[in-house]
Amino acid sequence: MGIFWDNAYAVHDFKESAPLPNIFSLAKEKEMLESIIAFASTSKITFAGSGVSFMAMSEPNLDNFIKHYASMVIGPDKVNQSRHIKFFKNIEGLKNHMLKHAEILRPKFQLVDKWLSKQNFGSWTKPTGGYFVTFKSEPGLAKEIISLAKKAGLKLTPAGATFPYGVDPQDEIIRLAPTPVRLRNWSKQCRFLMLV
Repeated sequence: MGIFWDNAYAVHDFKESAPLPNIFSLAKEKEMLESIIAFASTSKITFAGSGVSFMAMSEPNLDNFIKHYASMVIGPDKVNQSRHIKFFKNIEGLKNHMLKHAEILRPKFQLVDKWLSKQNFGSWTKPTGGYFVTFKSEPGLAKEIISLAKKAGLKLTPAGATFPYGVDPQDEIIRLAPTPVRLRNWSKQCRFLMLV
C-alpha cells in the first residue's frame, strides 16, 4: 500500500495556515518511508499546464521510478526549467510571487464567504489557501442547484467534480472556483447563487 501525496498547494496560502508536518519525517518514524511518493508543481503558480513538476520519494522508489521513466521520455524540458529558475531565482522569489497571488485571491474568497454567510442552508469550507471552496448542500440537491445556477447565467463546476468518475453518491458537494472570475463580477455571481 502506498500514499500518493499531491502537495499541489504547498505555497498557496492567502491567509495564515496551520503548518503541515513533514510527511517524510512522519513516515520515517513509523518505518513507512517506502510508502510515500509526493508530487508538486508550479502549474498554477506560473502557467497552467506549463509549470515545472516535482516528485519526492525514498531512494529505492526513486531508483525504480527512474528505470521506468527513462524508457518513456528523452529528457526534461530544460528550456522551461531555465525559465522558471530565471523568473524565481530562489525560494524568496517564489514566496514573493505567491504573496502577489494572495493579494488577488484573498478578496475573492472573502466575498464568497460573505455571500454564503447570508443564507441559512448548506455548509462550506473556509480555506486558507488554494483555489476552491467546497459547498455542501442538503443530500440530493447539488445537481439541481448547478442546473438552476446555469439557467440563471452562473456556470459552476459540474456536480461530482471532486469524486472518482464524477459521481457524488450523496449528490451534495459543489466545488466553487472563485479564482478565474474578476472580483467586480463575483458579487453578482454570488447573488445568483443565493437565489438558486
